Amino acid sequence: MIANYVVAFNTSFKRIVVEPIITFINPDLSYNPEGFVNQDTFNFSRMFLHYPNRYDGEDFVVGNIGNANVKMSPKWKHCM
Repeated sequence: MIANYVVAFNTSFKRIVVEPIITFINPDLSYNPEGFVNQDTFNFSRMFLHYPNRYDGEDFVVGNIGNANVKMSPKWKHCM
């Protein structure tokens, strides 16, 4: 099935391309393609006025940029 090939491609692409780019940009950052910022941390950030009723993500990046501790996961779902 095509969906299986897409998943396999995405997994390989993230490990072969994305992860090395992130560590090249900043060796103090770690990448987890299946991870994401947990919902409590997301809610505590108060980036949005309402809490999501469904929450998901991927492409978790964590580490230090200068003196700042950072946690990022650019893909998430915010549904109200």
